[in-house]
Amino acid sequence: MEEICEIVPSQKGMNKINVCGYLIVKEWVQENMYYWCCEKRKSNECKGRATTAFVNNLHYLKKFNDHNYVPQASSAEVARSIASIRDRANETNDQPAQIIQNTIVNIPKEIYPYVPSQNALRV
Repeated sequence: MEEICEIVPSQKGMNKINVCGYLIVKEWVQENMYYWCCEKRKSNECKGRATTAFVNNLHYLKKFNDHNYVPQASSAEVARSIASIRDRANETNDQPAQIIQNTIVNIPKEIYPYVPSQNALRV
């Protein structure tokens, strides 16, 4: 079958998919077909889109349109790191600075430059 799309958590608790280094958000669903649009559709006016078939709890890529910017391979890992911080804040009574520090220690060196600053993560 086609390529299986990786699910990535968003900052607002919704899921995105990672397709070829682009993060794409769910736009609408019809039966088992999911229609997605680029997460940068407003800021970059990107018209990138994707269509997936949801079968056996997996999203299979059916159609993919080009984006108007280059993909960033680290974007999915950065989104997972931020979601990890958010989840930990919801589950524990630890101080924000402690949660952020514990999470940043485990972030791979390659994506560290793309992670928001510690002050931005506290908000």
